[in-house]
Amino acid sequence: MPTVEQYGHQGCDGCTTINQTINLGSYSNSLLIVGVSIDNNSFEFVDSLQWNGTDLTLLGFDISDDDSRVEIWYLVNPEVGNYILGCTFNESLQDQAIVGYLVVSGVDQVAPLGTFESLSEGSSPISIDVPSDEGDLVFGCACGETVDSFSPGTGQTDYWNDSVSSNTYAAGCTKAGEASTTEISYTLGNQDHTVLAGVAIKPAAAGGGQPMSLRGKQVPHIRTW
Repeated sequence: MPTVEQYGHQGCDGCTTINQTINLGSYSNSLLIVGVSIDNNSFEFVDSLQWNGTDLTLLGFDISDDDSRVEIWYLVNPEVGNYILGCTFNESLQDQAIVGYLVVSGVDQVAPLGTFESLSEGSSPISIDVPSDEGDLVFGCACGETVDSFSPGTGQTDYWNDSVSSNTYAAGCTKAGEASTTEISYTLGNQDHTVLAGVAIKPAAAGGGQPMSLRGKQVPHIRTW
């Protein structure tokens, strides 16, 4: 199963860009996966997301009107080193956003991800069944406007669970993949506009990949509000 090696998140209020400096280590068969949670009051969205100037690919997104938006982006085999993960929005945000990331090792470099799954405006607990196989690592990302809190479902590991200005709430998690589908869920502290999205991260073939030079580094999140 793929392994989370590094993670972090950063938020902002009324910004145009969110830049995170990450000292990204060298891992076998690596993947950088990013979840962006936006209180899109003016229907804002990510215009570009780059790692040291290299564009990430947008996997998918979902929205809850002009209240919540989740986007998932990824980059296979990201460049090793101390660089900036830069997220630029199409315009200055009227409200808030949080950008969270995972650096994952042991990922298939040709077909790293499964099928994007999402749900908006679900009742608490909000949940999705992400298409998956045993041996996958399933990634989930949530956004809610004034939901007060996200409580993760059974078997999930949160890598960020935070808010900006007590208004925009976001969470990012993983869960071991199960046959057919894997449920990702969150219980809401308050029923409000929410989006939950997820995808299975596929493992590399046994015995393949590059030599591993660094393991187990974790990067804490940086608060800017």
